[in-house]
Amino acid sequence: MSKRQARKGAYAAGYRSVFELKVNTWMKEEGLDIPYEPEKIAYVVPASNHKYTPDWKVGNIVFEGKGYFPPAERSKLLHIIASNPDITVRMVFQNAQTKINKRSKTSYADWCYKHDIEWVDFTRDNEKLLEWLRPKRGRKKKVSVRYLDFIATPHQFVQCRISLSCFWVRYQVGYKE
Repeated sequence: MSKRQARKGAYAAGYRSVFELKVNTWMKEEGLDIPYEPEKIAYVVPASNHKYTPDWKVGNIVFEGKGYFPPAERSKLLHIIASNPDITVRMVFQNAQTKINKRSKTSYADWCYKHDIEWVDFTRDNEKLLEWLRPKRGRKKKVSVRYLDFIATPHQFVQCRISLSCFWVRYQVGYKE
């Protein structure tokens, strides 16, 4: 099947991209019945009001699937997060290592880290996506470190957001007291 035929098939099935169709088909194969684009969420771009339709929503967690993540979509996502502090946005990328543009060293994953957005690479980490999507019953919440935000070169002081991990970070970058 050609790309054009696949795209037409995805559009005919009610999806906006072939990737979103793949993710939704995979969810159904895993026994997850999560509706696609269940509602519209209001958000504000300074000086105007807009509506956003998430790809998938589980409780207060919104999942957005992206193959291509252009600058306009990135800024829109930041406006959505700022306008709706009660929801959590998680990204599902077709390839999280894709650069945000051809001249940049920043990947989609790096951009998410910078903006404190949780993400998963669909082609590499289906287990993490399953963990996010399956309901948790009676399990205690595990405390995990999502990221460390630090600026460091060897023999410099490391500033980090998570105080319990400061020793480990200092050790890894060669900090000497």
